[in-house]
Amino acid sequence: MTSYTGLELLRLLSQHPQFRVSSVTARSAVGKRLYEVFPQLSVMTNTQIDPQLVITEEPGQIDLAFVCLPHAAAAESVVTLLERGTKVVDLSADFRTFSNESHPSEPTYIEITFQEGIPIALNGEDIDGVTLIETLNKLAGGYGIGRIDHIENRLVGIK
Repeated sequence: MTSYTGLELLRLLSQHPQFRVSSVTARSAVGKRLYEVFPQLSVMTNTQIDPQLVITEEPGQIDLAFVCLPHAAAAESVVTLLERGTKVVDLSADFRTFSNESHPSEPTYIEITFQEGIPIALNGEDIDGVTLIETLNKLAGGYGIGRIDHIENRLVGIK
């Protein structure tokens, strides 16, 4: 988890009241503490992440895993996690996109209901956060989102 995607995910989850990061994996940083790899985490306060957390090669006992591996590298990890009964959000495109031939020809409209900034319903039906993410990933993958679309947040320093 030494990638930009991994760091951005940690930043977002650190402020989310319903997530607690309990395990972080990264083959290139096994045995290091989060703050050693991401020093900016050590100055964040009131977060759901312990900067003293030790990075491991395999995840601990977890309910939900965000996979931030490169495309094609995520497949093996995702299958292993699913076999363990872990819910998975794969941020690569390995499982969430489909071929152009299978894309729906008409748009799908959705309505997400929020309460105090937290999503609580999809299309009028109550839904928990994990199921919402899984549903939206599947829906977006059906339209090929993630196959060639790139989202960037870049800082450029100019002297």
